Amino acid sequence: REQRSAMTKEDRNPLNPNETWVNTKGFALWYVFTVLAGHLMLLSLPFFSTSTVWTLTNGAHAVVSFIFLHWIKGAAFVTFDADEHALLTQWEQLDHGEQFSTSRKFLIVFPIGLFLLSMLYVGHGNLVFYLNLAFLALSVVPKLPMFHKVRLFDINKY
Repeated sequence: REQRSAMTKEDRNPLNPNETWVNTKGFALWYVFTVLAGHLMLLSLPFFSTSTVWTLTNGAHAVVSFIFLHWIKGAAFVTFDADEHALLTQWEQLDHGEQFSTSRKFLIVFPIGLFLLSMLYVGHGNLVFYLNLAFLALSVVPKLPMFHKVRLFDINKY
C-alpha cells in the first residue's frame, strides 16, 4: 500500500523547506500543545496568580513568535537558493509568500484566541489588559499583508 505524504507535490519546494514546514501533518496540534505545556508549567509555579500566568503565556508567545517569525531572516535549513531568501523573514517565506493561506490564517487566529482566553482571567479595565493588547499587536500586526517585506524605520533591514 502506498503511503501518502502530508504535503502535495505542489506544496513541496526541495530548494527551501522553510516555505512549507507549517503545512506538515500535525503542526497545528504541536503548536497548541507547546503553548499549552508552557502555560501549564507557568501555572504550576505557586507564586503566580492565574491572571498573571495568562499574561505571561500571552507575552511569551508574542515575543517568541515575533523573534522566530518576523525578526530572524534567512533559511534555517540548508538550501540551494539561500541567497534568494537571505533577506526574508520566516513569515515572508511561508507558503511561497501567499497571503491568507491556511497555515497563515492559523498563525494569525491563534494569538487572537490566546488574547481572548487571557481576557477571561485578567478582565478589561486594568493595566494588564493593555499589556495583553500590546502582546496581541506584536503578534498580529507584523502578519498583516500591508507589512509584507516592510521594515519599520529600516530596523532589521540587512
